[in-house]
Amino acid sequence: MGFERLYSITSVPGLPARAFEVMGYESSGYTNALSEQTRHLFEESGYDVESSPWRKGTDKGWVWKSTTSSDEAVGHFFALSLFVDLADNLEWKNRAKKLVVGIAEHIYSNDLYLVDWNKKPTTWGKWNPEYTNNFPPSVGDRKLTSSNIIAFLQAAYHFTKDEKYKNKAFELIEEHGYLDNLMRPMKEIGMVGDSSDSKIESWAEMLSGEWNHSDDEMYFLGYWSLYPYAFNEELKLKYKEAIRDHWNIERPEKEPVWNFTYAMTGAKDFDLDESIWWLKKHPIDPISWKIENSHRHDIEILPKNFRNQLTSEVLSPAETGFKKHNGNRFALDHRGNGSGAQTPGDIWLLPYWMGRYLGVISAPVVE
Repeated sequence: MGFERLYSITSVPGLPARAFEVMGYESSGYTNALSEQTRHLFEESGYDVESSPWRKGTDKGWVWKSTTSSDEAVGHFFALSLFVDLADNLEWKNRAKKLVVGIAEHIYSNDLYLVDWNKKPTTWGKWNPEYTNNFPPSVGDRKLTSSNIIAFLQAAYHFTKDEKYKNKAFELIEEHGYLDNLMRPMKEIGMVGDSSDSKIESWAEMLSGEWNHSDDEMYFLGYWSLYPYAFNEELKLKYKEAIRDHWNIERPEKEPVWNFTYAMTGAKDFDLDESIWWLKKHPIDPISWKIENSHRHDIEILPKNFRNQLTSEVLSPAETGFKKHNGNRFALDHRGNGSGAQTPGDIWLLPYWMGRYLGVISAPVVE
């Protein structure tokens, strides 16, 4: 199981690697890809941007990529939790459960941080109140980290029934305002603006420069642990309200992962027709081609805005090519040259099987 190796190769209990590779093939472009602003912020935080994130693994001849982030944590909780709930093989269920409980315990025992090989928190693996509530309310990371960590703790309690996870979640909710954070309307998320608040520093400015579509994916995948594993019905209703508010903001994208996640709450107005349209129009060819639409006269271009919604109506996936779920669906042009390809299948298969699982779309009919 690939997931298991991500954990075993690090030698840090409960910490998954971002990736692992045969020694000698690891990426060398990590630090070169950082923007000057990000590089400066990393250095301010004490992170050595010149060092390689690749570490020797527990398996001889293999290396693993450190600096695991909240993105990976969300993906692990999403995939492993669903596997434990849905798999019908007890051995495999228990193996997956061991992993999801392992990462939950790592985060819990390290004061709500992902702690790397050097015993320091990773740059983006942070959910502690000192980190989360240091951001102004308008910065999306305050809302996102609150939503994600409550989901993680609920999943941990769901699988273990260990009261410490529930107690920690309610501590965050009642003493640190995490429920208020995750319930904050999406329309209030935006740029920091002018303020004399000493907490508003360069990190907040960078993270609020524009809408982060990767955050959308982290929210929506996290909702699969936030809503189903809610500690009580009162919280469940609040979570549904937060999910609906987020979905309404994203609705123009006609993105089936967002639509079907909203449907997971029992909602009926989740834009089924638009989801089917996306699935039917999505390209089969995963090659990254050069695509241009910005010259077209049949497209209504909108003024520049925080969300980077460039047009009044989103174009068909058939016209814009392969885009991952964390991409901007309104981007008109793509600089591909045919030399690369997206990972085959998974971009389309995730929403397809979400829809099948929820029973809102059916299997193909063979005549």
